Amino acid sequence: NHHGLLMKPLTRRTLGIALTAAVGAALSNSGYAEPAERQAYYGDLHLHTSYSFDAYVLFGAKVDPDAAYRFARGESVAFLGSSAKRTEPLDFLAVTDHSENIGVFNSLDDPNSDFSKSEAGQAFKVNPVKAFFDSITSGKFASGKLLEGVKNTKELSQSAWAREIEAANRNYRPGTFTTFIAYEWSSMPDGQNLHRNVIFRGDKAPNPFSSVDSPKPEDLWNWLDKIRKEGYEALAIPHNSNASNGLMFDWNDSNGRPIDQAYAEQ
Repeated sequence: NHHGLLMKPLTRRTLGIALTAAVGAALSNSGYAEPAERQAYYGDLHLHTSYSFDAYVLFGAKVDPDAAYRFARGESVAFLGSSAKRTEPLDFLAVTDHSENIGVFNSLDDPNSDFSKSEAGQAFKVNPVKAFFDSITSGKFASGKLLEGVKNTKELSQSAWAREIEAANRNYRPGTFTTFIAYEWSSMPDGQNLHRNVIFRGDKAPNPFSSVDSPKPEDLWNWLDKIRKEGYEALAIPHNSNASNGLMFDWNDSNGRPIDQAYAEQ
């Protein structure tokens, strides 16, 4: 479950390691050396924390990005009143919190926050599940109008994104555990999923381009081209395309025009 932090032990990984060891032993006896670039690494390129709208509201997530990275690299972390530790550490992790209202909804933990005192905040406190799906079906989430009138949302998001970057950099262990600065671009036209995980290279990243800036993948790609010229390299990986109602595989672009060579090149 990508919305949570804990997962079952990776039994397939254990089996894979055993098989790799057996094959490796046989090959080493024959004088064969496995090239370094063909070694297998295990990790996760999509994980949410309490900074994500859905993880916080629907699943009650309380884990922050720093704890998520520490857990992934094998440390014990506090979880639901006890201690949790992975059976086997991961080799890499990207925390991909939703860029839309990142780090805003968990301000409901503070009864004196502007969001807690707002009409929208009160609705989420009374019935979080209903408020969540109402925001999706009404289009308020996609349009960015969900928190209209609530103060400091921009400042909260910028502060949360800075902490995301700090957590990724603080937990990077060269040659042992790789962290990726990342986020999820969460376009939902008519409730259909066009989400992309945006994964950055290196230890710096600009403020996220969210679906509130534009719900069109083409605009996300244009933004990626723009920041590449500024020295930022990133990948945009389609996420949950099965929930797109076929839209991620459409024959037309976001403007309804048939896809062509220019679209493919972009």
